Amino acid sequence: LPEEMGGNKENARHWAQEIESIDKLYGARAGFILLQEDTSEVGYWKSYISEKGESNEALEILGRAYLMSGDIANAEKCFLKVIDTDPSKQDLILHLARGHIMRMWQGKASEKEAMPLAKEYFLKYLSVNREKPVCVEAWCYGILSRLEKGLGNTEKSDEYLEKAKSLKPGFSRAFAIPEVEAPPNETSYSFSSYFRPF
Repeated sequence: LPEEMGGNKENARHWAQEIESIDKLYGARAGFILLQEDTSEVGYWKSYISEKGESNEALEILGRAYLMSGDIANAEKCFLKVIDTDPSKQDLILHLARGHIMRMWQGKASEKEAMPLAKEYFLKYLSVNREKPVCVEAWCYGILSRLEKGLGNTEKSDEYLEKAKSLKPGFSRAFAIPEVEAPPNETSYSFSSYFRPF
């Protein structure tokens, strides 16, 4: 927080060092927050990886940084490295699809360019021979329905919409990937932020 809103940079630096003593990667995340706003997130994480070595977590963060900068090709390279060593991270493919939609919304790509590319990534995720959370699968078909409608393919759009409804009648129509809830009485920990689009 800025000082005028009650922030204290000295305390923030202290806690960033404390975090780093517990976990280097989370310490690096805290360190990035303390840098100037014009610092390149891609450059920061590339430097971190070259110093500390590649890890799936660091590659995923770098991939997300590439997405934020609009560089989907390099984001894909990072995500595919992660998926190669951890097939359970197939959902990263969905962020690539969302990246193309985001570029379209920001006026950086035309509908004709972005929609087919986004569709390709959604279909790639759905074709992976692994069990998928029903809420995410239904959401994918819902988004595909909207993409096909935007591309003028009404029949295909209706087909995808029916598939989404058959999987989960109240499927999410939001842009964010639906959260998969842990089973009752099972504690799970993961970090995510509602302030980031990816």
